[in-house]
Amino acid sequence: MRKSLITTLLIVLVLTLIAWVVTVFLQPHLPDKVNNYLYYLILALIGAVTIVGFALQLREYRKVERGQDILGQNQKLLNRRNMLQKIWNTWIDDYLRKSLYNEVFIELCMETRPNAVEHPWDMVMQIPDREPRMVAFGTTMHELFDQASGALLILGEPGSGKTTMLLKLASQAIKRAQEDSLQPIPVVFNLSSWIPKQSFADWLVDELRAKYYVPQKVSRLWVENDELLLLIDGLDEVKAENREACVKAINSYREEHTVQLTICSRRQEYEALTAHLKLGGAVLIQPLTDQQVDTYLRSAGNGLVVVHQFVNCDPELREFAQTPLILNILILTYQNATVESLKNLETTTYFRKSLFDDYVDQMFKRRGNNPKFPKNQTVKLLVWLAASMKKHQQSLFYIEDIRPSWFPYSEKARRFSIGLILAILFGLLYGLIGGWNKGLPFGLIFGLIFGIITGRIGDLEPTEKLNLSLSGSIIGLAFGLFILLIGGLFVGLDDFIIKAGILVGLVSVLIIGLRSTVVENRRMVGEGIKKSLKNSLIAALIFGLPFALLAWNIRGLIMGLAFGLLYGGFFIIVHLLSRLFLYWSSHLPWNIVAFLDYCTDRIFLRRVGGGYIFIHRMLMEHFAEMDEERIKALAQEQ
Repeated sequence: MRKSLITTLLIVLVLTLIAWVVTVFLQPHLPDKVNNYLYYLILALIGAVTIVGFALQLREYRKVERGQDILGQNQKLLNRRNMLQKIWNTWIDDYLRKSLYNEVFIELCMETRPNAVEHPWDMVMQIPDREPRMVAFGTTMHELFDQASGALLILGEPGSGKTTMLLKLASQAIKRAQEDSLQPIPVVFNLSSWIPKQSFADWLVDELRAKYYVPQKVSRLWVENDELLLLIDGLDEVKAENREACVKAINSYREEHTVQLTICSRRQEYEALTAHLKLGGAVLIQPLTDQQVDTYLRSAGNGLVVVHQFVNCDPELREFAQTPLILNILILTYQNATVESLKNLETTTYFRKSLFDDYVDQMFKRRGNNPKFPKNQTVKLLVWLAASMKKHQQSLFYIEDIRPSWFPYSEKARRFSIGLILAILFGLLYGLIGGWNKGLPFGLIFGLIFGIITGRIGDLEPTEKLNLSLSGSIIGLAFGLFILLIGGLFVGLDDFIIKAGILVGLVSVLIIGLRSTVVENRRMVGEGIKKSLKNSLIAALIFGLPFALLAWNIRGLIMGLAFGLLYGGFFIIVHLLSRLFLYWSSHLPWNIVAFLDYCTDRIFLRRVGGGYIFIHRMLMEHFAEMDEERIKALAQEQ
């Protein structure tokens, strides 16, 4: 229905254009009365096309808001297939298979915790058999998920393997979804970025757009139609004062949607909440048993004999080793260690700090140093990166995230610095367009104001992939014809009116017609920057070339460049200026990708899709909490 209507509109628009051209050529030979009638007829046709086109756009917008399907079946299947592949590439290939748990695999035991979640019948009747029980050995995560009716809570201590269990569920769910198109699409989220002023549905849409580059229209449809399996990590990473509100927001969302989901949280932070999640079940990951610890230390060979002795002699150290992350780091760090090198393990007060310090030092020794990134510089940069990610409540770092809010300066200094640089850029741009006497002062003032505002908000986003919408383009062209007709009707078709009509049409096509409903199957490092640059250039060419041809001078291209700023150009400028400031202040190297890959090679970070993540949140917290004295001591250790 919609496709046929658009086709009809296109035919009417083409016929109207032909009629207008014929009228222009026959106008001198026709009576004035006939010319007037033709003008009114063509004006009415264009008005009708414009109105119907706007109605289509409004109808489409309302459908998206209500979660109604507006995509073709082939497009839906392509988006689904690409999203499944993207989640697999990002979280299974890039993260799970390269995690520390796969460096030294450890089988985890779990215990059900029925009282950790709120059941709908709790207020009506006493449900029997609510005592914790051990999960049978060999039970898969998907079996536990099904037993919880598709709504599971995973609890555990720091480093116990919660994220690993979540991703094992993701792996099984992706395979199931690839075989059965009726199964929801598993998507991994991290709650660290959630804020109370945002509804949970809006947060999901924003995360899909920001983290996976899913167009907003597609994201909204998926969320409203419950087409996703939500795999949510990091409830404990939400600010402490916001966690209660977050739990209530999730419960409210669950009351309105039949979506399946799994949520992970540290046990202590979750149990401190007065509100509980309304889910079908919960499991608590158990500490490793003494037998598991002994088995894995013994299987690592003679290189860990000394470590094994220390762990067996100190009950508190043994308790630390019952955490999978700690045991993994012990095995990776203290191969062939001597008694002297393990003296810090005798005092558990500083055990965790000493362990992570030794791990960092060992990774530098084992993987070798790079003269481009000396050890002292790398440690300082990782400390700054970890502290910044913690400050901005981020678990994943994307290069596109670098913006003025990451500056170590005060807010006023940040706004003024960005404003000053943009004032110079806009001054030069407007000086070329409008002349140095008028354009330069205007550009300086405009750039300073815009820069200060940008420095304040600091939330410019990269632009998504753009495609040309047929219905939007029809409306844009109709606008251009409308200007031509109105101008021709009242003042005649002079050179200015023709140019104005063509420009208005092209600009309207750009504003209304460009959009995206395509989900790509992989996100690359820096993809948002590349897309923003590409889209900015496309917008500049669409607008600048016709203006240059019509005006027959270089100002048209400059105007196009200015217009391209709206489609990613502003983001590129602010992003590059932010990186430049951070480079000058020695907080980040200019070649940030090379640095992040260097840290990945030393197993401090993992590359996940187009972003980077610390191998574990505990290591990120360790770096973030380092003081200057500790940084210097660690950087000097050989």
